[in-house]
Amino acid sequence: MKLLLGLFATTLPHSHKSLYPSVCQRGFLTSIMSSVSSSNSLVVDPFCFRQFAECDKSKEYGGTVFSVSINEFEGIVNARYDETKLKEGYAPFCKHLFIENNFTDAQTCVLAITKENEHLLRTKYEARNDKEVRT
Repeated sequence: MKLLLGLFATTLPHSHKSLYPSVCQRGFLTSIMSSVSSSNSLVVDPFCFRQFAECDKSKEYGGTVFSVSINEFEGIVNARYDETKLKEGYAPFCKHLFIENNFTDAQTCVLAITKENEHLLRTKYEARNDKEVRT
């Protein structure tokens, strides 16, 4: 099972750690995301905090909520981080890191493709107008 959450590379100094008493209170200030640890190359983006049970906003979130803490999650992700394994994203500043998910209680939303359901799952691309790429 693969897991991908919004992660953000940061190089801010450790001195920012004292700015926020709780990792869930880092709010919208993505420039302060290194407050968890200065040794981490990757940290969880504040937008994703709602996906961790330690944050109050997780109670209202309808998606996957992790019981592992943000600090634990970041520690595991950073221990497994290998820059050579990054995959290109939609823009030069966006990269994807895929790691095995054997440390959270997340469930994947997948369905096996069978002869019985294949006709419901197959799609094709069709241009919506003359300016879009045609196949």
